[in-house]
Amino acid sequence: MARLHERCWIQYALVLLACAAVLWPLLGRGGLAMTEAHRVIPAWEMLDSGDWLTPRMFGMPYLRKPPGMSWAVGVSSMLLGQTEFAARAVSATSATIMALVALAFGRRWFGARWGLGAGLAQALAPVMWESARSAEIEALHALGMQLAALACVDLLRSKPARPQPRMALVLALGVIVAALSKGPAGAPVLIGVIGGAIIVRRGWRPLVSPWLWLGLCVGGLVIAGVFAAVAWALGDEGAIREAAGTHVWSGDLKGLALLAPTVFLYAMPASLALLLPWGPDARREGEAGEREGEMLACARILAWAWVLAMAVWLGFGVTNPRYAMGGIVLITPLASYALRGAFRDGAFTPLRARIARLMLLGRPAVWVFVLVGAGWVYIGSREAGVRASSGRDAGRLMGQALVRAIESGGAPLPAVLVADDAVEARPEVLGEIRRVLQDAGYGDKVSIRWTPWNGAVPPPEGWDLILIRVDKGSPESEGLQGEIENAGVGLLAEQGVAKYVLRLYLRRLPASSSESP
Repeated sequence: MARLHERCWIQYALVLLACAAVLWPLLGRGGLAMTEAHRVIPAWEMLDSGDWLTPRMFGMPYLRKPPGMSWAVGVSSMLLGQTEFAARAVSATSATIMALVALAFGRRWFGARWGLGAGLAQALAPVMWESARSAEIEALHALGMQLAALACVDLLRSKPARPQPRMALVLALGVIVAALSKGPAGAPVLIGVIGGAIIVRRGWRPLVSPWLWLGLCVGGLVIAGVFAAVAWALGDEGAIREAAGTHVWSGDLKGLALLAPTVFLYAMPASLALLLPWGPDARREGEAGEREGEMLACARILAWAWVLAMAVWLGFGVTNPRYAMGGIVLITPLASYALRGAFRDGAFTPLRARIARLMLLGRPAVWVFVLVGAGWVYIGSREAGVRASSGRDAGRLMGQALVRAIESGGAPLPAVLVADDAVEARPEVLGEIRRVLQDAGYGDKVSIRWTPWNGAVPPPEGWDLILIRVDKGSPESEGLQGEIENAGVGLLAEQGVAKYVLRLYLRRLPASSSESP
């Protein structure tokens, strides 16, 4: 009879409890920070406009990233309201599903008794905390990569289990989610899995799997259709797009050399399991029986896939560890392999079993308590500091200054507020200005537009209010600021947001009105 913690429903409940302990507490605390608003504001504009095909930020088509995250945040905000919690819930939900998926594959590959290790390793992986608790694209993208990669491993292992059509559909779904959230950024993971299967199976047989190609083709066709629909809806209208080669080949040789070690350290403690599927002892363990051989094949494909994925990222000149963190999806299922080898008699050689137990600190529950405690420290320190840098309060103060100017007759209505560098730096400031205007009843009378002028002097015509950056990191800080002030435009408000300094100018300020905030 199975022990209580080995029962399926108990394992799923424990994984959900771990997710609830680390991923969901204080999720809505603090305003949007870093680049969260770049993902959230287009989603909220979709809700307001009803146009779900073309992501826009303050009226400008915004296609730096595919629209998947905007759609997900839009759906979440439709259900939960346009709040920070609703926006971040997409990532927390993605990470929670990832933990359940890791548990399912851990049980499938390494035995029902040991699947809990993979689920908890994924739920508590420190490398996921930042992305899983912010309104960024990484967690949703990692979910897509995980579904695609683990389904691919299942299709390519030496003795695939039935039903394969289901795994082909999971593969297709994963490809769609990954591509619609971050484009081809996760391709190295799939390349690594296919390459790892070829190495482990010692031949090209993995490439003849019809289910593999069915899943890839179905996913590719859906993606092509979605992108074609977005392009059709955009028409000839210009859009903000990601510059080609933005994140590759920066010439940072030190960064290249440190990429793999840094990613390995960031993925601790789960990454320790990468050390186990190698060597003659591991091969002898796999020869003990057919089931043991299948388990070793899965473990070695996962380990080789991580190595090859890292090689692909290095080949493209990626130096930022953030872009290679998605490889965690290949590591966490190995926790079940390590757990089985450490505590099942005869699964590993005595020496390797002792090493595995040492990696698990003797009792797996120890790591659970350590990681939950570390997660709470992260939430209370690092995350609190990041969210304190939000421009929400600055935007609220600027919006209130604008409302006072409107109500005193110092600002014209209707009015157009334009910005460029301020949108690139902290769009949540403008988002909060718009929210304050809406609450005051002026939302439909003040149009906020992203108007790219790239620091040109003078700025484009047709504005009544202009928000510019005056810190030294912006081209607006010199020529454009001087041009505006020489034109006799009044300063309505000035606020600092992290390293940025923003000024809101009013074009037609009556002589009787104050020119200070």
